[in-house]
Amino acid sequence: MGSVMKLLHVCGVVCLVVTAGLLAGCGRSQRDPSPPRLRTVNVDGLPERGDPIGPLDQQRIEVAPPKGWYVPSQTSQWIIRFTPSEQMTYPSIIVRAEDYQGLANVSRANVDEFAEQVAEAFENDKSATKRSVAIAPIEIGRFVGVSYRRRGKAPYGLKEILVERLLLDTVVAGRKYTIELQTRDGELESYEPYLFAVAAGMHFLETGSADKSRQPEAGSESELTEKDGA
Repeated sequence: MGSVMKLLHVCGVVCLVVTAGLLAGCGRSQRDPSPPRLRTVNVDGLPERGDPIGPLDQQRIEVAPPKGWYVPSQTSQWIIRFTPSEQMTYPSIIVRAEDYQGLANVSRANVDEFAEQVAEAFENDKSATKRSVAIAPIEIGRFVGVSYRRRGKAPYGLKEILVERLLLDTVVAGRKYTIELQTRDGELESYEPYLFAVAAGMHFLETGSADKSRQPEAGSESELTEKDGA
């Protein structure tokens, strides 16, 4: 029971590169008395997607952007990224990946175990500020994983702005994939369906399974720094 209760609200942090001059604070952990239920997202009515892009991540996946969204050039910070237009930084949907040892594949049968592993990873991360993280199992079409929300600050021109973040994690063939939505403060719910559409449309290729050699993490860094009260 203790491991289930610890799952809901754990003190953790997403490891981020802190932009010079930005400060991070601490949030207090709160624990709910009941275990989280699997949230099933109705994929009917989600925004349309464009043509799939890939194979990506050493031929492991194909990812389709929301229809009409811009695809910036790839960098070492992510596998792929989408924005509504070339001129817009936010909202942004980012896909990252890294090798994962905890589970080979996440499914409905073991998603609670994966959620506990994610919670424990946050708790054990000694490299950055601790924050309250609400982790919940989620199913979006064929995508099964966990979701959690963060808040942060990011440079925007000559100032900093508040950024809201919704992250989806899953594991397929030993790779943990994170699909992240970043928006300006107050806009997260408006763009959440676009994140769900991308997750529902991800195609994991059988050829990209365990026979692929290990590669460096794709996009484990960000310019965001987390904000107090997340």
